[in-house]
Amino acid sequence: MQNVRLCKKSNDHYGHNVGDNVLKAIADVVKNTVRKTDYVCRWGGEEFLVLLPKIKQEDACITAEKLRIEIQNIIYPEEFYVTCSFGVAQYREGLVVNDLINNADQALYRVKENGKNFVSEA
Repeated sequence: MQNVRLCKKSNDHYGHNVGDNVLKAIADVVKNTVRKTDYVCRWGGEEFLVLLPKIKQEDACITAEKLRIEIQNIIYPEEFYVTCSFGVAQYREGLVVNDLINNADQALYRVKENGKNFVSEA
C-alpha cells in the first residue's frame, strides 16, 4: 500500500478518473463529518476551504483532525491511500476574509514544511 498525493503526478500515474474518484471520496467524507451549518468548497486544484461558523478554534482543530484521519483511512481499489494537511484559523472581530484565509494558509504552509499529514493552527 502506498501513499499518494492528489496532484498531477497521481493523475498521470493512475489516470484522471482515479483522481476524480479520490476527490469524490474526500468530498463524501467531508460532507459526512462537518455540521449542516458548515460550508465546504473546492479552493483550487487539490485544496478545499471548510468554514465552520460559531465554533471555537480548538473544536475546529478537532474537526480537522477527524477529517484527516477519515480521509487517510479511505482505501482505494488501486491500493493506495491519500493523506491531507490542514491549516486552521479563527475569525476575530475586525479581521477581513482575505486575512483569515491567509492565516489558515500560513498554518498550512507550516504543515507542508514540517512533514505534512497533520493539523496546524494559526
